[in-house]
Amino acid sequence: MTTINKQHGFYGALATRYDSPVHRQEIWDLAIKRLGQIHSEKSAAEIVDFLNSRTGRHLADEIFDDPGTLSYGVAMLRIAMLNRLKMAKWWAHYSGTTLHTAPVDKRMLYRSAIKNEMRNRQIRKLIEDALACTHYEVWQTPEMWLKSDLTGLDELEMMWTQIQQELKTKGATHGND
Repeated sequence: MTTINKQHGFYGALATRYDSPVHRQEIWDLAIKRLGQIHSEKSAAEIVDFLNSRTGRHLADEIFDDPGTLSYGVAMLRIAMLNRLKMAKWWAHYSGTTLHTAPVDKRMLYRSAIKNEMRNRQIRKLIEDALACTHYEVWQTPEMWLKSDLTGLDELEMMWTQIQQELKTKGATHGND
């Protein structure tokens, strides 16, 4: 098993931020466990080598950099929330390979964003009013419109633009509350 590089890498970044050796060890152990969950195909030695590297230091900087020092609890939470996408980026950097990105489904992104904004009553009313003006088909609910395969990307983009304008106007009117 590879030993922990206590001067550099991920652990070295911990040592500059956390005085308690117990806290450093608990954060290190959680990082090993979480990376093992994300990359089950990697051995423990490979994970330790990754964390001991310069890339491990970059990962630590990304997780822990904040004005001031993060509390121990927040640091643990951030490590527990590490995801595959973030780790794929750092493994690609570590191994010198190119990260293969998946194509973005813009329709899905717009649908999700619009659905999230519909919690705001004003935005929901805007969408309902816009849908009521459709020439050939009146959707019963905005959700039906969002789920429909007949709703095109151009319609979603236009609705998102209207929502953004409405939010900007509302923010200016209410002093960005």
